Amino acid sequence: MNRPWKTISAAWWIFCRRSFGLFLFRDFQTANIMVMEDEPYFIDFQGGRRGLLQYDPASLLYDAKSYLPRNSRTELLEYYVSLLETKADVRAGDFLHYFHSAVLLRLMQALAAFGFRGGGTETGF
Repeated sequence: MNRPWKTISAAWWIFCRRSFGLFLFRDFQTANIMVMEDEPYFIDFQGGRRGLLQYDPASLLYDAKSYLPRNSRTELLEYYVSLLETKADVRAGDFLHYFHSAVLLRLMQALAAFGFRGGGTETGF
């Protein structure tokens, strides 16, 4: 294995080891959040499992179907991280250190899913 791949693999292993263990919704998007009498309710969570803590906020904040301005993303992320620090004993720096890697992972997953749905088997890919 060449050196860059070893470095990437080691970083990914550390990322995963530090980030797994809490409930992961997996389909955390605005269409799956219902509000009734000012209380949020989450639907379509049958695919949930343990996973990356950063994945769900990455899914919500970077959902291609709902454009959020950068300042809104930042404000919502800061609020989420503040809740994590007080309710889940997660340090902001640790969470944020790996957050954009989770965004990249989520965007690649979404591109692959849309590519698979749109391409069919005729394309040869």
